[in-house]
Amino acid sequence: RTLAHINPLRYVFRTRGVYSVLTVALHVGLLTVPLLLAGHITLWREATGFGWPHLPTGLADALTLLTIGAAAAVLTARAINSGSRRISRPQDWLLPPLILILFGSGYLMAHPSMDILPYPGSRLVHVLTGDLILILVPLTKLSHMILLPFSQIVAELGWKLVPGAGERVRQTLAKEGRPS
Repeated sequence: RTLAHINPLRYVFRTRGVYSVLTVALHVGLLTVPLLLAGHITLWREATGFGWPHLPTGLADALTLLTIGAAAAVLTARAINSGSRRISRPQDWLLPPLILILFGSGYLMAHPSMDILPYPGSRLVHVLTGDLILILVPLTKLSHMILLPFSQIVAELGWKLVPGAGERVRQTLAKEGRPS
């Protein structure tokens, strides 16, 4: 039941299926590419001596392009849909362009022949945008990607009482017969 509750695809076939698929793709790219990209892991290994396996280059490129496309589509959907526009906060308009800049500059760094900026320029844009996003994580919706699964698991595991436990708690507190 817990895994079903934190499953991001549980809403895919409800009212906004395409939007749900786009947001799941965006979340997958946002979590997978930064953590499993060979260049990022190399930086960690050089700094700490610790590393882990990385994505194959082709898969990393595909996920990066998928993330760029999903961020652009989510931003476009938000702009087109009046309901989404009404409930959107400033951060909802700020984060997708930052994600586009971050992943776009990273992709161009990995493919210098396509880059219109010199490499140090792309690297500066990529690092500064990445730093800004890392600063924004605890202050914006980005934190839910990290915190939501943990909060759901804690709620699911921590608040399940055995049958009849409510009445035993009332007895212990000398509150028998009172509504719960």
